[in-house]
Amino acid sequence: MAKPLSELGRRERQIMDILVRRQRATAAEVLEDLPDQPSYSAVRSMLRLLEEKGYAKHEWEGPRYVFLPMGDPAHMQRDAVKHLVKTFFNDSPESAVVALLGR
Repeated sequence: MAKPLSELGRRERQIMDILVRRQRATAAEVLEDLPDQPSYSAVRSMLRLLEEKGYAKHEWEGPRYVFLPMGDPAHMQRDAVKHLVKTFFNDSPESAVVALLGR
């Protein structure tokens, strides 16, 4: 993967979150799951850009492309947790654990 998921733009990250959660999605399905929906062509463009960057790939399925996330799922999980801790817990794993335990 070219760079960590946390370095993607907001909309790119939202799209990758959808692809990781669904494992396979058409552009229409990605659009359906996005908040503040952009145009369909904007979603297609962003999916193509994510492919160029090495974050996603597509397969031909009947009359449409189906997009899949690239990369090791365990790496993506670690990257997401690191981003969460850095963003919401001032880069403190201890604070994150305390919040998760509800104390």
